Amino acid sequence: MAEPPFISVLIPCYNEKKYIPALIENLRGQNYPANRSEIIFADGMSTDGTKELLEEYAKESPQIAVIDNPDRYVPTGLNAALRASRGTIIIRMDAHSIYPTDYWKTLVSKLDEH
Repeated sequence: MAEPPFISVLIPCYNEKKYIPALIENLRGQNYPANRSEIIFADGMSTDGTKELLEEYAKESPQIAVIDNPDRYVPTGLNAALRASRGTIIIRMDAHSIYPTDYWKTLVSKLDEH
């Protein structure tokens, strides 16, 4: 069986500290191989400790990266994250949302079908 494609998950954020622990748990629970994915947070210079919390998670997991988005605009953050990404498939997610555990796998599967 062929190895699944490498995906980059891009998440712009600003002052999302209260949502980050649940989101990280949700991302870790995805049924897609962790070694075939990266998660890039583009932080819009949060003032509530979001970036510091994300950096702690990044220390624990090589899958997670945190970059700055000094302009604070979502498109600017997404573009910066896209430049930093290595995936052949890009998935954009929100920091304050929770996704089904098969979200990444389903998106990749549907893309492959079509």
